[in-house]
Amino acid sequence: MLFFDLLQVALGNRKSLERIPTEAEWEEMFQHARRQTLMGIAFSGMEQLPQEQRPSTDFILKWYTVVSMTEKLNLKKNALCSALQQNFLKNGLRTCILKGQGVAQYYEQPLRRQSGDIDIWVEGGWRKVLEYVYAKRPGGGMAYHHVDLGRVRDVKVEAHFTPSWMYNPFKNKYLQKWFYSQAERQFTNKKEVRETNNDGNIDTRSSEGEHTDSHIQCVFPTDLFNTVFLLLHMYRHIFDDGLGLRQLLDYYELLKAQSLSKEETKEATEVIEKLGMTRFARAVAWLLMEVFGMKEEDMFVTPDEKQGRFLLDEVMQSGNFGYHDERMEVKAHEGKWHKFARRQKRNLRFLGNYPSEVLWRPYFILFNLLWRKRAKKYVAGFLPQA
Repeated sequence: MLFFDLLQVALGNRKSLERIPTEAEWEEMFQHARRQTLMGIAFSGMEQLPQEQRPSTDFILKWYTVVSMTEKLNLKKNALCSALQQNFLKNGLRTCILKGQGVAQYYEQPLRRQSGDIDIWVEGGWRKVLEYVYAKRPGGGMAYHHVDLGRVRDVKVEAHFTPSWMYNPFKNKYLQKWFYSQAERQFTNKKEVRETNNDGNIDTRSSEGEHTDSHIQCVFPTDLFNTVFLLLHMYRHIFDDGLGLRQLLDYYELLKAQSLSKEETKEATEVIEKLGMTRFARAVAWLLMEVFGMKEEDMFVTPDEKQGRFLLDEVMQSGNFGYHDERMEVKAHEGKWHKFARRQKRNLRFLGNYPSEVLWRPYFILFNLLWRKRAKKYVAGFLPQA
């Protein structure tokens, strides 16, 4: 596929496309990049192509308009992440930025990674976090793993009690213990946010044309933590919203950039195995080779082509967050039970591959419902009465 070739050019794994694309094929690649939220990365590939393989100037300008907006938004989000963490810290709560702006630091051009909302892991457990959040923003929606902070400077923010979860209660118990064992390192892993290319030769400029030199610092997860967490995050997307190439590219960039010791690699492998994600990890490994041109020696598991092709089919059908997956289309006047049945029917496709999570999902939905009732009752106990 030409789109995969373009991504591999962006990543430095090939010099050119297989052939010169037609106008229609360039438009198709544009739409793939849009669906997979890879507009900035694909544009970087276009910039590196031989002149004869590039599209028209008008088409390049159309694409760059989106990329320019992405870069400016990331500058804004970097500053917001730092401000949020400082505000939490002033109130005695340490934090760690999950995914998003932290993952972008693994990229050659971090500002070209399209990001969504800001996920911030806050220490202290759900009671303490809810007390803090609801004292400032009453009424935010909540679930087992996070509470909504609403929109801060026009960016949606979620405060996490825990980074993630598993449907299987036994594996989830193990996962939460591992998160707890890793928490101290994550809440103290402070780094300066890079907003330029790795070579430092190209500075990102503000809309006024001046160099940005903000020296923003944020607390991000360690490479060991992300090796498990980002894989788990993709695993969650398979069952909930649909998995896109952006999340997979995040994992590619992590594996290329990380420098884990043998002991850390062993720990990550053991945790992934105990969580029942080894088969999924092997599928991801094959997909990273097929789509992005990754070398097998850069991986910590053996690629599985059969599982990988199954996963790739899902990725190309669903796109980022499943927005383009016809199986996830909301029906008119659809109730909660209809939504549950539709999602459960879709997830049956994964029964042969990942049976534990598929079979435990109904249990977790009930558990989450009861947890929310308990949390709301707790919140009502400390909120001032009208």
